[in-house]
Amino acid sequence: MPSAAPQPCRICQAGQRISTFTFLVFGLGLAFAAADPAETPLRQGALAICAVLSCLAAIRFPIARMVGWYRERRLRRGPNPLRQVRKQNP
Repeated sequence: MPSAAPQPCRICQAGQRISTFTFLVFGLGLAFAAADPAETPLRQGALAICAVLSCLAAIRFPIARMVGWYRERRLRRGPNPLRQVRKQNP
């Protein structure tokens, strides 16, 4: 999926890799902590939510590329004719 955004510099790319790796490691650690049966169910749920959010943060750049690709695709297709009809007839 090609992106219209400019490519970040080498230092920025290294920072992105480090932060992605950190989010992934913490997400996996939180997932293992959530699987611990010694924890209370409330704490397990909170840890599981944090693990999912951390893993989503680890893939934030691919998600941003997919959203950009989708927006570009929508712009190339033009405006939705059904939305124009709804705007004309309130």
